[in-house]
Amino acid sequence: MKRLGLILALGLTLSACAATTNPVDTAPPTGNAPAASGAVANSPAAGSSAAAKASAQAPSGGSKVGTTNTFFKSWADDIGYVHYMIVIEVKNTGGKPADIHSGDQSYTILATDGTVLQTGNFGYSFPQVLAPGQLGYYIEGGQFDQGTKLANVGKLQPSLSYSDKDTTPTPWEFSSVKVATDSLFGGAEVSGIVKNTDTTDATMGTVGVVLFDASGNIMGGVVDNTDVMDLRAGQSKGFKTSYPQTPKIDPAAVKSFKTFGLDYSFF
Repeated sequence: MKRLGLILALGLTLSACAATTNPVDTAPPTGNAPAASGAVANSPAAGSSAAAKASAQAPSGGSKVGTTNTFFKSWADDIGYVHYMIVIEVKNTGGKPADIHSGDQSYTILATDGTVLQTGNFGYSFPQVLAPGQLGYYIEGGQFDQGTKLANVGKLQPSLSYSDKDTTPTPWEFSSVKVATDSLFGGAEVSGIVKNTDTTDATMGTVGVVLFDASGNIMGGVVDNTDVMDLRAGQSKGFKTSYPQTPKIDPAAVKSFKTFGLDYSFF
C-alpha cells in the first residue's frame, strides 16, 4: 500500500497543528483482557445501538479517554525477521465526543534491558471520534531492524492524547465481511463491502477491522485506505487488506470482529 505511507506522513504533520489535547490514561491493563461485555458486534446495527445506549448513560462534562485493553505481540517470520502488532482499546467515559487522533499518537518499544528498541506513531484510530461511552482502537504494526532477536523484545510504552469534539461522524455500513489467511505472510486478510452512508463524498475513505476470539480477546487488526479512498455519498465498494500484517491467525478462531469506515480527517 504505497499511498498509505504518504497519507500517514501527511496526517502526522497536520495533527501537530491540532487544538489543545489531553493525555490518554495509558496505565497498563492486566494482560490481554477481554473486550467489554456486549461491545463486540459483527453488524453495524448492533455496534450503533451499543454506542447510542452508552452515550445515553455517559456522564456530563468534557470528554475523558482511558485505556481499557492492550494487545501487543511480536513474532519471528520464517526467515528470522521479527515483527510486531499493537492494538490499543480505549474508552470515552466523559460526557462529550473525543477526537482520539489529535496531538501525540506515538509508542516506544523497549528491549528487555530497558533500552529503546523501536519508536513509531499510530497512523489511524477507529473510530476517529468516540461518542460518550464508546470504545475505540489504535492499530499499528511493523518490523524491527534486521538482527533483532525475539527474546530481546520487552515492553510497550504508548503515549496517546485526545481532544473534545462537538460531533461524531456517521458510521459506514459493512456487508459480506470475510476473514481469510494472507497467502504471503500467514496473517489475517479481511475483505468485504463498505457503503458510505454519509451525505458527503469521501476523499480520505478508510476502513479498520479489529478481530476477536471466542472469549472476546483481541487477536489483531487491519487497515485499508487505498481501495475505498474515494467513495461517493451512497456508494459501495469492495476492499481487501492484510495491512499492517497480523500474527498468524486461523480464520476459524476469529469469532467476532468490529468494522469501522469513515472519511478520515487530520484537521
